Amino acid sequence: MRESVLNLIRVELQETGLIRGWVLWDYGVGRDVLMGAMRDWRMQYPESYLMAIELPDDPEVIVDCIAAGAHAYVLQGAAMAQIAEMMRLVERGLFQCPIAVFDRLVEQLVPQRTKLLRPASLTNREWDVLYGIQQNQGDGEIAAELSISLGTVKYHVHNLLGKLNVQSRWQAMQLARDNDWFRGDRSSIDRQDLSKMDR
Repeated sequence: MRESVLNLIRVELQETGLIRGWVLWDYGVGRDVLMGAMRDWRMQYPESYLMAIELPDDPEVIVDCIAAGAHAYVLQGAAMAQIAEMMRLVERGLFQCPIAVFDRLVEQLVPQRTKLLRPASLTNREWDVLYGIQQNQGDGEIAAELSISLGTVKYHVHNLLGKLNVQSRWQAMQLARDNDWFRGDRSSIDRQDLSKMDR
């Protein structure tokens, strides 16, 4: 269903030339469909502004919408004037939410940020392997580049996934990229800065 909703909206927006504008997502399509569709849309069209409309007054739902990519939201029964005002705020670089929603956002972000700032427990070799993963290299390519066996690479991958608290190579790669742990080539890994963050 989510794919059909995305395709319908995509066709309508392409015909009107509004891909770079606002896209309003109605909570009436269902929570899972809404969250997935907004994430998918945000990945394909990052320049679009997304607004979730007709939301229940529930901080959990609102925070989930923001995490899925919503720039703004309005509750069930909101008037068009309120929707327009939220659009104006976002276009001026502002975001408005009740304190309960703000508190929930902070609760979710602070523990995540703490985890992201604790990668100093990786060994030098694990950093080398993570660099290869971040460069989208397979285990064989990493082994050849580092002159180690394929089994050793797999051992290091297993260890670094556990230390970074991620489930897959892709998540490790995203974590490294999102936190800018590598600036160019492997020689620029700033292990000193990373170890300071662990204290």
